Amino acid sequence: MTSALITVTGYPDWPNADVNGSNAVIYENDTFHLYFTDFNSTPLRVHHATSSNQRDFTYQGWVLDYPIIAQDVKKLDFGGQPYYAMLLHQNTNQIGYSIGTSLTSFSNPQTLFYSQNLNDQYITSGSFVTSNNRIYGILYGASSVASLDKNAIYAKWLQKKVIFKNESVHWGEPAKALGPNRIILSTSTQIETGRFYIYDTDAMTLLFVSPTVSVRQGDIWNYVTP
Repeated sequence: MTSALITVTGYPDWPNADVNGSNAVIYENDTFHLYFTDFNSTPLRVHHATSSNQRDFTYQGWVLDYPIIAQDVKKLDFGGQPYYAMLLHQNTNQIGYSIGTSLTSFSNPQTLFYSQNLNDQYITSGSFVTSNNRIYGILYGASSVASLDKNAIYAKWLQKKVIFKNESVHWGEPAKALGPNRIILSTSTQIETGRFYIYDTDAMTLLFVSPTVSVRQGDIWNYVTP
């Protein structure tokens, strides 16, 4: 129904714009902020428009001068300063992001992660998983073929890094997650004695080294911060 279509006043040739797959919206202070990439425009950029009713938008200009696709925008607060995280992709094997301190100014895109294997090598969509001012991870859609018709939903979780090792084993790289803060370590033996090494979410800051413990296949261990 044409009555359900949005308008963007001030954007050149809006009726012929192709924003399929790139139309992220965030609502703040009674205003809807739309970020989109028009695949019929040259050069490709991430554009910004605003609306009070989520239907009649006014074009505000571009916010990223890169041939990249805007997928999601989330607001976070750190030390009383608002930050806006924008999720980006290019239908390739990587997800990117950009950070802004306002809804009109974003940093140059950076790579967040690459696809895990050939099954998710063509990433076509994504969204931050957030709660209580924290990013827990990303859900993303990806295809195993360039025709983009063999799709599935995948997840990457931001969490602590856990290694179990002794002189002969080193478990935890790569690790597989069941969700935020739930990691599966693949074992090579039924029982092993060694230590757990727990690193912060930067994967480099060592938080804890366990006493020497024996672990068996199927064990569930919990790390509780002091």
